[in-house]
Amino acid sequence: MDVLVGREPFLHDSRQVLKMCKNKQIHGYLAAHTITNLFYYESPRGQARGAG
Repeated sequence: MDVLVGREPFLHDSRQVLKMCKNKQIHGYLAAHTITNLFYYESPRGQARGAG
């Protein structure tokens, strides 16, 4: 999620984790609430509050 919303200071490390998942070096998992959080961050209300 940090990569998708460009959230610092976690962006660099999150990108590394995603690259490792893509290269099948590790297995990645998402929490169920990640989907709803992304929806909120990208919604007009979330953006108005500075979430996105």
